[in-house]
Amino acid sequence: MTEITLGALKRLLARPVFQLQLVAFVLLSCIPVALVTTQLHRVAWDNAWRDATDKHQLLAASLVGPISNYVGDHRDLLASLATGVSSAMRGKEREDSLKPVLSQAFSELSGFSSVAVLNQDGDVLGFVRAPGTRGAIPTSLHEEPCFANTLRSAKPEVSGVKQRPFSPKPTVMVAHPLMDAKGEVTAVILGELTLDRIETFRASIQFGELGHSMIVDHRGRVVAHPNPEWTANAHDLSHLPIVQNAIDGRSGVTEFFSPHLRRQMVAGYTPVPDLGWGILVPQPKQEIETQLHGLLRPHYYWTALGLVVAIVLAVLLARWITAPINRLAAAVKGLREGDPNAALPSPSDVAPAEVQRLGATFSSLLQDFEVSRADAAKRNRALEAHVLRSRSDLRKANRRAEKLATRDYLTTLYNRRYFEHRLGHVIDTTSTTSPMHAVLYIDVDQFKIINDNCGYPGGDQLLCEIAKRLLEHVRENDVVARVGGDEFAVLLVDTTGDRARALAQRIRRAFLRNRFTWKDRRFNISVSIGVVTVRPDHGVTETLQAADASCASAKELGRDRVVYYEPDNDQIQRRRGESRWMAR
Repeated sequence: MTEITLGALKRLLARPVFQLQLVAFVLLSCIPVALVTTQLHRVAWDNAWRDATDKHQLLAASLVGPISNYVGDHRDLLASLATGVSSAMRGKEREDSLKPVLSQAFSELSGFSSVAVLNQDGDVLGFVRAPGTRGAIPTSLHEEPCFANTLRSAKPEVSGVKQRPFSPKPTVMVAHPLMDAKGEVTAVILGELTLDRIETFRASIQFGELGHSMIVDHRGRVVAHPNPEWTANAHDLSHLPIVQNAIDGRSGVTEFFSPHLRRQMVAGYTPVPDLGWGILVPQPKQEIETQLHGLLRPHYYWTALGLVVAIVLAVLLARWITAPINRLAAAVKGLREGDPNAALPSPSDVAPAEVQRLGATFSSLLQDFEVSRADAAKRNRALEAHVLRSRSDLRKANRRAEKLATRDYLTTLYNRRYFEHRLGHVIDTTSTTSPMHAVLYIDVDQFKIINDNCGYPGGDQLLCEIAKRLLEHVRENDVVARVGGDEFAVLLVDTTGDRARALAQRIRRAFLRNRFTWKDRRFNISVSIGVVTVRPDHGVTETLQAADASCASAKELGRDRVVYYEPDNDQIQRRRGESRWMAR
């Protein structure tokens, strides 16, 4: 891992100076800006959070008074009503006297939807409700918790939100005891407090797009909420930690996930001490972040503009430093490569001092280099002339060597080695579907007589004439070779057996028509020819053995003949076994 890191560092440091300087200048510009921007964002978020904390806390606290006063005032009104009801109940006809008292008092009360007087058993002694309110009038409310608590404690009681006993709407029950002269509870007056006023208080707190307030009772059930369904059902929110904090008497600001809006919220919360209720003032966290980004957006624009200016200045500064160096490097490279238009530039007077000294040093080196180059050019010209002469001699020698390697020295035909090479190539590329090829094996009849009567010069002359005549009868792509002292072979490419036999007969007759003359002496010349077609399953040796055997069979049959190789011919097979080719 360390080696990989070091290798990457070396490759990085090996980059051009312009790129390194540009990166360094940009980093020097960006790092302070990034640090300042990060610190600014943190400070701005802290300030925004503190402002949101203060705002939400103040808004939540601003609802405590109105709600506490509203419930407290109606509790006091119910206490005043209890005094009048107590006087009416001392008469003999108390039930008949209750109704006028309740009706008179109810007409002066506001905020109650109904008022009932219950005896100690919870039976309804008197009842009055707001006009237009429908529903059956119960005869007993002995199971009402608010009634039971007041009867037991002899103290006023305020319930949490619940469904009305006399109608299906949510309400808050307010109970007050009626005491006799001995201080004992003789009856309880029970009032249904309407929540419309509390909803009015709640609706007065709105800010942002989705900022709102909500009120819960001491059990965490909704008293007032922007969601009317939650308000109508007294939705239970006691599972939310922020609701528990509020009804437990704590104040503060926190974050929570709103099941109503389905998003993360920032909320201030506070309790209503006299009632044990809680007030929450939530706002989507995204709105606070959006406000913060709106405040920081101009700063981001100016920061981006500053970075662009810094990068432009960094590019200009890097070019000012590296451009003269690059020009010097390009000129030196051109001089080294022999560019006739290359010239060493003189650094500008406004170039860095180090670059000017570098240019002066290069100028001095260039003068010394020009002197050395002139001397080297002179030596190179002399050396090139010598090399050209040597190269010409070498090419001539190579051509001679190549000719000697593939040609017969006397007839200039191809030699046996080259013929075998070409025949092997033809066999390798021959298939059952490709064109056929054939080999003619030619032996000069009674060549020994020519040598004995004319000597070796006469024999050599005859061999050269035979080579010339063979070349006259074949095509350019056929191969004619001298494979022995008086033996020749012809490779006929892209032909058939019949054509090969026909060509062999023409060659045989041509030698009969042309007599050999040597120093006023004339000799009849004949040749024996063996013909064999090339097969892909026979190698070079097998093919030449077959041709040699056919030629030997032609001599045995009387010379001056053409014999075509037939695998079923016993005579040819016997001659093949005795073929001279194996001994060569």
